[in-house]
Amino acid sequence: MLQVNGVTISDEAIAREMQYHPSSSLDDARFAAAQALALREALRQACVSKAVCQTLPDSPEEEEALFERLLDREIQLPEINDDACRRYYENNLSRYCSSPLVEARHILLAAAPDDENARADALQQAKMLISALLNQTAGFAELARTHSACPSRDQEGHLGQLSKGSTVPEFEKALFAAKPGLCGEPIVSRYGVHIVDVLHHEAGRQLPYEVVADRIVMQLQLNARQHATAHYLHRLMAEQNVSGLEH
Repeated sequence: MLQVNGVTISDEAIAREMQYHPSSSLDDARFAAAQALALREALRQACVSKAVCQTLPDSPEEEEALFERLLDREIQLPEINDDACRRYYENNLSRYCSSPLVEARHILLAAAPDDENARADALQQAKMLISALLNQTAGFAELARTHSACPSRDQEGHLGQLSKGSTVPEFEKALFAAKPGLCGEPIVSRYGVHIVDVLHHEAGRQLPYEVVADRIVMQLQLNARQHATAHYLHRLMAEQNVSGLEH
């Protein structure tokens, strides 16, 4: 029987909590659920004993807000000064770069992911169109207007400048890896088969410290709060009389 300072946490509550703690075994999931509920009960009791509230609410959302108020009172955060921010910036330069850009145009031959015949036909057609483009027997704009299933066909296939995260991952990965010029092989995505012409690559640029200083302050504040919270919760549980929490 799980108890925190004499307050019992039922087996039924632990069983309900297990869904939020997936694990390789039921025993591990049950232990993780029991730990989480024991910590929650310790926090509930601390809210009352430290006069954060007189009675605890029934709503989980209101309860979480109380826990945040308790943490605000109990944990102390270091001051984030400019020297600390500059050191963090210098040690994490790669995090503070503008996104690389690719300017491209494409022709989309639509084919559903689960339609193998349509995919095979689209791939065969794409290779024929690439061959026509390489042999200069057809122009990209003409083929885009005639064959593309993408609305960009009205702009002769132009997609404009694409940054990381602006398109689906499988298309983005191939696009950013491609060299400027017509791709010799089709690119396959969840939407179908793409014939791609990369017009321009622009590498990401290092952002000046002054541009990202506010972001760094927020990141260091978050890091400090997470560290202080983990330390406080560990100390809080060490102070409780907990029984029935064996693994």
